Amino acid sequence: MVSFFLPNLSQGALVPCGPGTEKETCEFCDFFVLFDNIVDFLLVPNNLNGGAPIVPLIAIVMIMIGGAMLYFSAEDPGMIQRAKSLLTYAIVGLILIYGAWLIVNLFIAAIGLSDWKGLEGGWWQINCP
Repeated sequence: MVSFFLPNLSQGALVPCGPGTEKETCEFCDFFVLFDNIVDFLLVPNNLNGGAPIVPLIAIVMIMIGGAMLYFSAEDPGMIQRAKSLLTYAIVGLILIYGAWLIVNLFIAAIGLSDWKGLEGGWWQINCP
């Protein structure tokens, strides 16, 4: 059942090195590649997550729930306040998560581990020797 939702995780696609992969020994740089793979799995549509990133899907569900709460509140001030706070927190959460992602990617680029490949070639590519 889990392999249906996460098809490539069973093949070790997140881990760039180790037994059963092309690269048998792990280096320090591979830690950054692993971190980048995990973050991309959660935030960016790619072949690791089947084109459905987890964080935006959760945010969409929260926004839909907040909208439904707001629609069905029947002018109950408590329910309206909870719906508005849910919508606010979902949007602010998305901004914080993607802002942190951008800062981490810029830091990794600043220390020389990745290159900008443009929007069509992928966001950032980690360069491990």
